[in-house]
This record gives sequence, structure tokens and C-alpha cells, in this order.
Amino acid sequence: LEKKKKTIEWRQEKKKTRQPVRLDNLSVCQRGKALKRINFKEEFSINVDIEADATYADCVMGVHIINNSGQVVVAMSTKKLDKLSINKGSNRVRFTVQNVLAEGEYYVAVAVEDNETKNLLIKESELSLFYVTGMDKTKETQFGLAYPEIKMEVL
Repeated sequence: LEKKKKTIEWRQEKKKTRQPVRLDNLSVCQRGKALKRINFKEEFSINVDIEADATYADCVMGVHIINNSGQVVVAMSTKKLDKLSINKGSNRVRFTVQNVLAEGEYYVAVAVEDNETKNLLIKESELSLFYVTGMDKTKETQFGLAYPEIKMEVL
């Protein structure tokens, strides 16, 4: 009971302390709509919305798609951009992904690091649960290694 009380107090204290960079929203979209179920083989996007109290000129963002067994099946980052700048206020990064995921349940993890200070600004996991449906298992090969095409936009 004492441990539970301390955990509740810690969570309440954490809510009081406002982080300088916050994950505002994360959505999985297909055909321009935020969805919980996406269609197999159709391109989809992951929109990461961030709020910042200051500007961070040199950051890197990593996004993982994780299956229901806890395995990272797709890893992507903004490292191939020269620099990711997070401006004061609202920011959005969109990853557009070729859907090579097998039918099943997935969730997303996001991390943002300031390259100058090496501080981890955001680290969130088990976000935006979504499902891939519509795979014809009689025609498709079983699980294999795949490298989907991924595009990035900083909006």
C-alpha cells in the first residue's frame, strides 16, 4: 500500500512539472485520415506532433513500429536530414511508410534527442495502437525481412 501511494504521488508530481518538449499527438493515418485499422499493402503515415517551449536547432527523432510480441519491426529516424530543428510552439514530423507489415497489432514508440546536449527530450512507448488488416494469407508469403520505403517531411 505504501509503494502504491508513493507511485501515485510521483505521478501527480510529474504532471505538475511541465517538460520543455512534449509529445502533443501521434496519429497513424491512411488516405489522410487517422485510423486504428489500416489496410495491408497501402501506404500509411505516422504524424508526430510536438510542443516546445524553446527552439532546439539540432535534434534527431526516432520512431519504432513494434508488434504485439514487443519486437521492433520498422525503425526510422530523421538522421538522414541534415538537422531536425524543433521550433518554439507546434511542430509536426510525418513519416510516410510503404506498408509491408503483416496482418496484426502494432504500436509506436518515439524518442527525440538534442544533438548538442545529448539530452533525451522525449521518450514515449506503447503509443497509438493500430491494426493491419486485409492480408490474404493464402497468396502472401509468410514473415520475412523487408525494408519499406520511408519518406519524411517536417511540417
